[in-house]
Amino acid sequence: MAAYYAYWEKEIFNTISKMIINNLTRFNQSLVGSAAKPLFQIETLLALPEVALHLNPNEMSKLFLQSVRDCIESANYFPRWMNGTCIECQPVKAEGQDEAYLYTFYADVVNRPEMRELGQQIHANVQKTIANMKKYLNRFKKYKNLWKADKSGICEKFASKNPNVIAYDEKLLNYAKTIEEINALIKFKDIEFIKLSKRSVCESIVNHTKEWIKHLCHNLNETARKQLFELKNRLEVSVC
Repeated sequence: MAAYYAYWEKEIFNTISKMIINNLTRFNQSLVGSAAKPLFQIETLLALPEVALHLNPNEMSKLFLQSVRDCIESANYFPRWMNGTCIECQPVKAEGQDEAYLYTFYADVVNRPEMRELGQQIHANVQKTIANMKKYLNRFKKYKNLWKADKSGICEKFASKNPNVIAYDEKLLNYAKTIEEINALIKFKDIEFIKLSKRSVCESIVNHTKEWIKHLCHNLNETARKQLFELKNRLEVSVC
């Protein structure tokens, strides 16, 4: 009967291996190509001085690697049989170990080349998606002066040159157009298996743009008041 039991234990091993390989293959296929659909959503944030992902890319990579490990480690749920029998092995206490060890199919499954290859493919696809997300976020760099530059200092320097109303109007119009441009952006973008939300970063950029408008309007108001008082004084002098 020993050969009979060995045959069926081998069949169990092949079936477990096939199950895990199929799961990892489908998991990998869900990450790329036409079959890829968003598995979860990540928010983009304006984490000064750059636009960043709410979930750290390294943490996301670790999350997927852990999913691969969990899938392979599912082989631990299937104990091996005692030699020459169909009796499941029982946990044994090894010397110097706190926990009992159970002989399972995991040690045989994890060393199969297919497991290593699929793990590497999944890791590569995750890294590719992370790179694509970072590349996509680079389009926000054209707005970086809105949050990086010294609003108060630049606006005061502009005001010190005594610009006319037309100059103020041009700047205010540009900032208004920027707000329109940001508000018109589609707030979600599917990048392979990630749904990228741009709501937070767009809101932050709009708020920074409004601060520029606020500073300019304050300086314009102060300039207008000063000119008004100067005109008033001239009129009073001319009347006298």
